[in-house]
Amino acid sequence: MTRNIAGVAVAAAMLAAGTAVAQDQAALTAKDEGSKTIRVDCSKGQSINAALADKSDVLIVEFSGECYETVVIPRGSVTLRGVSDDAAIVGPGLGAPTPGLFGVSVVGCSNVALESFGTSGWLSGIDVKDGASVALLQIAATANSRGLRVDTGASVTITDSTFESVDRGIQAWSSSTVKFNGTVRANGGAIGVLVSNGSSLIAGASCLLEVNNHSGAGLQLQQGSSALLVGSGTAVRIVASGNPTAIVTLDSTLAASMVELTGNTYGVRALDSSHVTFYGGQISQNLQAGIAVGRGSSALASTARNPLVVEDNHFGVVVDSSAFAYLDSVELADNLETGLLADGAGLEVWRVQATGNGTDAVLTFGARADFGGGNILGTVSCDDTVLVRGDVGCTAAAAAASPSARGLLRGVTRRGVARPLDRASPRSVDVLLP
Repeated sequence: MTRNIAGVAVAAAMLAAGTAVAQDQAALTAKDEGSKTIRVDCSKGQSINAALADKSDVLIVEFSGECYETVVIPRGSVTLRGVSDDAAIVGPGLGAPTPGLFGVSVVGCSNVALESFGTSGWLSGIDVKDGASVALLQIAATANSRGLRVDTGASVTITDSTFESVDRGIQAWSSSTVKFNGTVRANGGAIGVLVSNGSSLIAGASCLLEVNNHSGAGLQLQQGSSALLVGSGTAVRIVASGNPTAIVTLDSTLAASMVELTGNTYGVRALDSSHVTFYGGQISQNLQAGIAVGRGSSALASTARNPLVVEDNHFGVVVDSSAFAYLDSVELADNLETGLLADGAGLEVWRVQATGNGTDAVLTFGARADFGGGNILGTVSCDDTVLVRGDVGCTAAAAAASPSARGLLRGVTRRGVARPLDRASPRSVDVLLP
C-alpha cells in the first residue's frame, strides 16, 4: 500500500514537471477534428518553425514578440498569427553582410493564412510562389527590399495591410494573382505595386489601394498583365500622389473606378499597346499630363454617374499617333496648356465639357475626331490635315504642336524610355526585372 502511494506521488511529480516544461516551451490547446493551436513566445527563444513541424490536420501557430528566424510554411491548412503588439519576424537588415532572403516563405501550399504581424529587414518580407494560395490580414511589411513577392502561379488575398519597402511594396510575377480588400497601402520606395508577366491585380467589393511617394511608379503593369480595380459607386478607390507616374501600363490592361491621382508628374501613362479604362474619379495637379496615351495604345473613360474630372494639369489628355481615345462624360478643366491634345490619333468624344483650359482641344498631324453629341468645348484648334465630324468643329487654325507638347509626345511614345520635359520629369519607365 505504501509503495502504491509512493508510486502515485512520483508519477504525479513527473507529470507536473513535464507539464511545466511543455507550458514553458509552448502552450498547446487541442481542438476538435485534429485541429491544434500552438503558442510561441519568441522573447523566450521559442521557435515558430519548431511549432510548424506539428502534424495536426489543421494547425494554428500564435506567436508573440520579435522572432529572429526565417519562417518556412511547410504545408497547407496553417494559420500563423501574431498575438502581441510587437509580433514581428525580423531579419538581419538590408545593410547586413548577408541579408536574409525572406521573412516568411510559402511554396506550393494552399489554405495558408498570415495574420496580425510585421516583417522587416528582409530581401522579401513575405515570399509566396509555385501555385501557393495565401491570405494576408493586417500585415505590416516595412523596411524590406520587397514587402510581398508573389511568383509562378501563386495567389494572395490581402486585407487591411501595409507594405512600405525600399524597392517594391508588392510584386506579382509569372501568372500570379493578387486580390485586395479593405485598405491596402504600398507607399514609399521605388515602386508601390508591380504586376508583370501575365499576372493580375483584382479589387474586392469594397477597398482602397494607396500608392504614394515613390521614385518610380505608384502602380506599374507590364508584359501582358492586367488590373481590374472596379466597384460599385465609390466602393473601390485608387489614390496616388507624389510619384513620377501614378499609373503606368506597358503592353497591359487596366480598368479602374474612382481614381484619385493628384500631384504626380504624370497621372496615367498607357504605353506599348496598352488599354486603360476609367469609370470616374479625379486626375489633377499633375506636372506634365493627366492622361498620356502612347502609340498603339487606347484609353476609354465612360460613365455618366461618376464623371472623370481631369483638371489643373499642364496637359489634360494627350493621345499620340496611332493611339485612340474614347471619352464620355469627362470634364477637362483649367489645364494650363491644352485640355485635349491629339497628334495623329483617333478620337470619339461624347458629353465632354472643357472649360478654363489654355486651349480646350488641339488636333494635329492627321488626327481623326468624331464628336458624337453633348459636348461643350470652346476653342478647337486643327491643322489642315485633320478630319472632324459631329457637333463640334474646328474653330481655329493649329500650328505645329508646341515644343512642350512635342517633348511630351516623345516621352510617351519612345518604348521603354521617357524623355523628360524638364528636370522634374521621370527618366524612365523601363520594363522591370524580378
